[in-house]
Amino acid sequence: PHLIFPGDVITLFYIGGVPVLRIEREGQLISLPPEFVALSPEEMARREGQIREHIDRDLADFDRAMAFIARGRHEQAVPLLERLHELVPDNVSINLGLGRAYFSLGRYPEAEQALRRVLAVDPEHIEARLLLGELYARVERIDDAIAVLREVVELAAGTPRAEEAARRLRQVLLRRALARLEQPGLTEEDLSAIVEDGVHLMGMEDLEGARRVFHALLTLFPEHGDGYYWLARINLREGNEEAALAYLEQVRAYDPANMDAAYRLAELYQARKRFHAAGDLYALVMAQAADGDLVARARRASALMSAARLAEAGDHAAALSLYLEWLEDFPEDAGVLARIAGIHERLGQADLALDYYERAVAVEPGNVALRFRLAALYERETMHRKSREQLAAIMALEPDEAIRQRVLEQLGLQRALALMAQNRLDKALRLFENVLEVVPDEPLARLNKAIIYALQGRYAEAEALFIGILENDPRNLSARYRLGLLYAESGRLNKAIETLEQVMREGADTDVGTQAALKLRELEAERLRTLTIPQLKKVEPQPKVFQAGMTFSDFSPENVTLTETKSWAVNLLATYPTIKWGNWGLLYDYTNTDNEQPLGTDYAFTAHQLRLTYNRPVPKVPRLFGSASLGWQNQFYSYPDTNARFALGVNEARRNVRISASLNLSYRAHDDMTLFAGYSYSDTSSNLPVGFVYAPNGVPVAFQSVSLGDFSSSFFNLGLQFRF
Repeated sequence: PHLIFPGDVITLFYIGGVPVLRIEREGQLISLPPEFVALSPEEMARREGQIREHIDRDLADFDRAMAFIARGRHEQAVPLLERLHELVPDNVSINLGLGRAYFSLGRYPEAEQALRRVLAVDPEHIEARLLLGELYARVERIDDAIAVLREVVELAAGTPRAEEAARRLRQVLLRRALARLEQPGLTEEDLSAIVEDGVHLMGMEDLEGARRVFHALLTLFPEHGDGYYWLARINLREGNEEAALAYLEQVRAYDPANMDAAYRLAELYQARKRFHAAGDLYALVMAQAADGDLVARARRASALMSAARLAEAGDHAAALSLYLEWLEDFPEDAGVLARIAGIHERLGQADLALDYYERAVAVEPGNVALRFRLAALYERETMHRKSREQLAAIMALEPDEAIRQRVLEQLGLQRALALMAQNRLDKALRLFENVLEVVPDEPLARLNKAIIYALQGRYAEAEALFIGILENDPRNLSARYRLGLLYAESGRLNKAIETLEQVMREGADTDVGTQAALKLRELEAERLRTLTIPQLKKVEPQPKVFQAGMTFSDFSPENVTLTETKSWAVNLLATYPTIKWGNWGLLYDYTNTDNEQPLGTDYAFTAHQLRLTYNRPVPKVPRLFGSASLGWQNQFYSYPDTNARFALGVNEARRNVRISASLNLSYRAHDDMTLFAGYSYSDTSSNLPVGFVYAPNGVPVAFQSVSLGDFSSSFFNLGLQFRF
């Protein structure tokens, strides 16, 4: 019988009416005994039942064995897995389970055999290789363990398993190196192998482990030059140049033939202005080093050091001559190009400096330091666009946070924040826009740009920026709070309240949450003041776009010389609020008036008026609002009384046409206090007769008529409004 496992593909089909059973496992066809190929239906059914019984039992045993291993009960798992292994010798899962169980029980030879069977079927099985490496380390087969673990690091690169293998490999390398040092009678070959293990540890970024190896080596062999050399390399990598210099001087004492150590020591001497010592070492390297690349590096360093010393002494012409001479042989040496540019920059020759910096950057596009110097020079020469292009190129290199902050500083982010604190919004806005041109995702610049837009009354642009910030960072409470203030300033109280409530909930323990709570109370009070009775009943006020009204008046003076007036009027107002273009309105007014005058000179008039209104916040001035209106009015005068027509000398209706305009400013000094000032002007075209009553001692005795011509009027108003 054949054991069936999860993943096996079992197919029952008929060939010429004869049932055939086919089993595939991991892409391989499993051979079946000849009697399985063609069976009678009865025999097929009987054997199918037997197979199902075997499948159920074997799967149950496998699951039990895995459960035992998971609980650490390996001795109970082994018999189950051994029985299954007899049935399917090459099954990967069974052999891996056996390998784990044998390893945990200390049965290392059997564990190795089981794991080797796994790798025979699947040579890249990571779990089996990791366990095999651990097994070799356990039985002191260190070389085999290192070889297996290195294979795992390569096969599983970029995965957690590779990191685990690398960690274990570092431990095994350190263990082997220290174990070798404990052996008696070490030869030069043994010492070289120990050094090689330390170098491998350095390559795997285990500097502490490498340091332990080389310190142990020097404890036993204090004159071993390689030990000092690699300790110097470790300290150079850590940035500890003083310790590195001391170790390199020891290398010169115990291994004078090490030219790489001489070159590195010369660099350290040069950095400390020990030029003679550095020059001697560079000359030694050029004369004795067998490595052509090292000789070329020493030659370059020596030449550049000489030129730099001349430039430092103020002899720029001689320094330039040496640099240009070097440049003839190596025209694409970015370091030399940058040094020439630096000299021209110090001499005030900006054009030449820019040319050499640009050539250097073209040679080394990824040199961040060069790009910073070029950007700074562009900025000093007021070539702001090119400066930002260089900074953008730096950001395209995906730099670390320190370089990113340096880019932001050079773009003027901190200066922009200082200008904003001084209320110099236009200049701050330009700097924020420069920052965002180079670093589009800079959150501080985006937030403050939106705040400036809101302060300038550019509500639509500010709202779009705030919403964009919140799409990227929904937890940005500062942006959400400012968005709520914007809604309040633009008259959208409901949205303002909803937004600030969210800020208050999410930032209950923050300053922003406290500010939101205070502003929320103000807005709730303001909303209640603006609600009508029906709206209060509905709880949630609905905006009104159309309004209608009617007025009545009856003026009956006791003085008989005055006119008794009765009037009524109807008006309709349509408003259309917008965020970007302000609030527009159109007013229609109809007025009907009856005037009863002394001596029977009664008259009546009707008037039709159309008025266009507009109001909006004043850009760049917070809390200041402006409004304007333009109106046209047509008045019809009729004289129903005969006395009036006779006295005034009119036989038909007369008409006045009036055109008027007004301009008003209001400043919300406080939510409940507003200062306002305005100017109004009207021009009237009239042929209307007007009667004057002569009434000495209060008794009307005479009437005089005059005719009005065209006239105009204007007035100013200034006021202070309080709201309670």
